[in-house]
This record gives sequence, C-alpha cells and structure tokens, in this order.
Amino acid sequence: MRGMHFQTPPAEHAKLVYFLAGEILDVVLDLRKGSPTFGEYREFKLSPEAGNSIYIPMGCAHGFLSLTDDSVVHYKVTSMYAPANDHGLLWSSFGFGWPTDHPIVSDRDMAHPRLDDYDSPFFYGE
Repeated sequence: MRGMHFQTPPAEHAKLVYFLAGEILDVVLDLRKGSPTFGEYREFKLSPEAGNSIYIPMGCAHGFLSLTDDSVVHYKVTSMYAPANDHGLLWSSFGFGWPTDHPIVSDRDMAHPRLDDYDSPFFYGE
C-alpha cells in the first residue's frame, strides 16, 4: 500500500495517474479548505486492461493499494518533486475501508499525521 501523499505550496501539483501493468485501488482525498467535498474521498479501480486513468487536482491526497503482484503505476505531475514539500496523511485516518486486513505500509506512511490533526494549506478555488 502506498499512503496518502501530496506536495504542499508552493510546490503543489496535479497528477495524471495511469497504469502500465496490474491493477490498483486508487483513493483520492480532498484537502482543500472551503471545498464542498473537503475531507471526502473517492475510490477508483484502475488497470491497463480497463484503459482508464485518473486526474487528481492540486490539494488532494493520493494513495493506492496494489491488487496484483505486478502493478506498475506511472504519474505525470505539473511540478517538480520538492522533498521539503512532500507530505502525507495517515492512510487509516479518514474513514476509508481499505480492503485488506494486513497491509504492507512503509514506516514513513505509518508516521504521517491523522486527517483530524492536519491543518491543510490548500484552499478551494485558488
């Protein structure tokens, strides 16, 4: 499982996510203050066979669960990677029911703050 990641201003970015192999369950969480969907998530099952991809706007966290052993995910982003602006939220802190009892999650992703404890720097309409 890859936790809920995003980049903060001024290095925030939108993402286009698509798949070269396998299948994943992709989850997007709205972090934009003032958004009618702030704190809500959407899930998408994506694979090359389905021919689908997802556009993730700035101000949304993104994470996924690999549903096959051979998943290969590819991103196009609107800004360069900025390590100082690379942040995340705890994958289990926003109400989504991940379909696994024992996810393999990195130590970094386990250390992210909970959604309720995070003061988002993103604003809807900006």
